[in-house]
Amino acid sequence: MILIHFVRSHMVPQGANAGANALKALAEYGIVCKDPDPARRIGFQTVKYKPFFFLTMLLASQSPAVADGWDWEVTPYLWGAGIEGAVAVGPIDADISVDFKDIVNVLQGGALLRLEGTSGQNGVFADLVYLALEEDEAKDTVGGTLEADLDSLIVEAGYRRSITERLALDVGIRYWEFDTKLTPALLPVVRGSADWTDGFVGVRLHNNLGDKWSWVLRANIGAGGSDLALGMDMDFRREFSNGNQLVLGVRALDIDYGDTSGAVRTELDMAFAGLTVGYTFNL
Repeated sequence: MILIHFVRSHMVPQGANAGANALKALAEYGIVCKDPDPARRIGFQTVKYKPFFFLTMLLASQSPAVADGWDWEVTPYLWGAGIEGAVAVGPIDADISVDFKDIVNVLQGGALLRLEGTSGQNGVFADLVYLALEEDEAKDTVGGTLEADLDSLIVEAGYRRSITERLALDVGIRYWEFDTKLTPALLPVVRGSADWTDGFVGVRLHNNLGDKWSWVLRANIGAGGSDLALGMDMDFRREFSNGNQLVLGVRALDIDYGDTSGAVRTELDMAFAGLTVGYTFNL
């Protein structure tokens, strides 16, 4: 609600000066740094919180009708994500395997939220995933056991265009940020961090299952900062008389990323997959 109010009050009503007014408002909120050099003031490097910047710029780019003719939904949800893959930081490589049934034991914290707006054939969407995991029995490359701490932030924002009543196309950006700490039994602790942005394109299918139930299937492929990123989710939705919905589904994300050019080698080849449950509020 705060984000929607921010976009409506600072960005939408400004007409031709929307971009300048938006950046001024972001500076007032502390999101964009007030760089003293005019040549760099509007550069991307002045953005302190890239995911928020992506989302607000996306929503601000829509027609002024966003203030009146749009329907908004917000969905807090849980994701019981099993994790399979490999992570490398510096000289240490580790295999991570967390089953769905074990996610509660390794999850140290999390926040998950989805926002969607629709006006006719047009739509915008955003999704936030933050997971903090601690796996005590990861395997290193020589078969030993080590502790792996992985903090992951995944933020996506995009535009949706309906082609038919059941088919829509998605285009957007997805921001990834990973902080990793590996603690081998006989070696010093190693730490690494990486963040990057991918573009993605995808399709969305929708169909009703009677008066109250419907399903939505979404699949996309992306690249840019990563070598390849794949996403898929399928939701079954039960609508109530007040317009809110119970959402049950499954979601999967697969990422292949490597950076050997920095001071610390960082490589990630991981898949997140599991069941989701959420509740959609029709605003």
